[in-house]
This record gives sequence, C-alpha cells and structure tokens, in this order.
Amino acid sequence: MHDPNAPGLINALLANRADTPVPARPLTLSALSRGLLGLDSNPGALSSFLTPQPRQLGALAQLFAESEHDRLLEKLRARLVANLYSDIKVDLPGYVKPDRIVWTDTQRGHEPDATAYYLMKQHVFEVETADSLGDEHTYEQCRLFAAYVRDKFAEFTLIVPSGSGFAARSQLHRWGLSATVLEI
Repeated sequence: MHDPNAPGLINALLANRADTPVPARPLTLSALSRGLLGLDSNPGALSSFLTPQPRQLGALAQLFAESEHDRLLEKLRARLVANLYSDIKVDLPGYVKPDRIVWTDTQRGHEPDATAYYLMKQHVFEVETADSLGDEHTYEQCRLFAAYVRDKFAEFTLIVPSGSGFAARSQLHRWGLSATVLEI
C-alpha cells in the first residue's frame, strides 16, 4: 500500500541532492517539465542565458537577400525543410539542383526552381517575382510544369512574393493553366 506522506519519486530524487532544496510543495511531473523547458522559475527551470538567441543573418543569407528571386527560393527551401519534405532540390548555390523537365516530343524543357516530395507526392515549384509574372519565359515554364504534373501523382506550385497572389492567379487563369499559388 502506498504511504500518502512519503515523497513521490521526483521529490525523493530532488531531496537526495545536497545542492537542491526540498520544495515547499511537492513537484509534479508536469511542474518539473515546465521548469526544464524554462517556462517558469521552479527548480529545474532553465536560466535565461540558455534561451536560444534570435538567429543572426550570416554572410550566405545576406548574399541571398541581394536577389529577390533567390531570397524567395531560400524561404521556400526553409519552409520545405521545416515541413519535413524529402529529397529537396533547389536551384541555389551549394544545393543539389532539380532535374530538368522536358517535353517528350521535343526534349526541350526547363529546370524548376525546386522539387521535393511530401510523403509519396512529388512537388514542383517555380519562383517568380512580381515583375516576371507576365513574361513569356514564365509562361513556358508554367505550361511545361503544369503539363508534367497533370498525369502524375504530383503538384505544381507557383511561388510569389507576399501581395502578388491575386496577380499570379489571374495570370494563370489568362493562360488557362492550373497551379497552386503560394505567397511567401
């Protein structure tokens, strides 16, 4: 039978440490974990100097900021990593480049800005800036990538800067193309 006055395992362990004062009130596992996660100042709480500091922009990030296209592509890459996509390929220095997608009859084609898989589904990404949305080159890329995913378990996504989503959807509609538009 359990003695209600006996300290629990967590409190017994804390009481055995000479450098840790016995808590005034018994600690529960959830209270201790909150302390370990630094959410309060109970015994076991992380001190403020261990709190992660905001990320400083490195030389590589500053280089990407020089080009809006590359900046958007880097944001996309980070999003894909954070959302656990696999086999991520991006057209950025230092990364594996996506495979070229070609028309079967002419073997002419384009290299998408990024490709990745989520579960078993392939995703093809093309990044465009607000000023390149109406370009003939953009049309050719979007037409090819939309056709490529049509008969596959795949999805084509057009990545545009925040605030350009409506213009991108309108342009795709004028071209008669289907794609997901993501503003980042």
